[in-house]
Amino acid sequence: MNSEFELFIRICMAIIFFSSSISKYNTLDKHIGIIENYKVLPPSWSSVVGKLDVLVEFCLGILLLLGLFQFLSGLIAGGLLLIYTMAIVINIMRGRKEISCGCGGVLGNHNLSWKLVIRNIILVSICILVSLNKELLFSIDAIIFRNKSLEVFGYKAWETIFVTLQAIIIVLIAKEIINIRKLFKRIILSFKDL
Repeated sequence: MNSEFELFIRICMAIIFFSSSISKYNTLDKHIGIIENYKVLPPSWSSVVGKLDVLVEFCLGILLLLGLFQFLSGLIAGGLLLIYTMAIVINIMRGRKEISCGCGGVLGNHNLSWKLVIRNIILVSICILVSLNKELLFSIDAIIFRNKSLEVFGYKAWETIFVTLQAIIIVLIAKEIINIRKLFKRIILSFKDL
């Protein structure tokens, strides 16, 4: 895999996990309630699992961003997403689509659907690609195992980070513009009803 593309998707995955963990931490009681609402674990486990989920996602965000233990962190991230996906599928099969996915962060919260399952399968695939990649830009693993600090933290790495952050900002701005447009339409429709 191209080292710039690998860094791009690694940063994107790190931001997904960071933002999700921070969102879940800020609404921890709600997050624990969502886990309970999935009804795949005993209710007494929901609090521990919810807190552990926030901690694991935050740690994965750090590891992916730094490129530290990339093979292991990519596999754990993919495994975690696979667990979420199985819980979503179980509830869809039960006919319980009105539940919030509980994703939070840049991914937002949505009701359960097959679209979420497909999205998560794509994210799992990306995590596997990240874990198997050996072309490491901006990665502590490359320094530890290959002693290539100049190559790893050189111009190409910083350029890719800059482009990645620009792309993420553009996507977030587009998402907000869509939300504002929907809100504006609702306001206009409410005036028509008067």
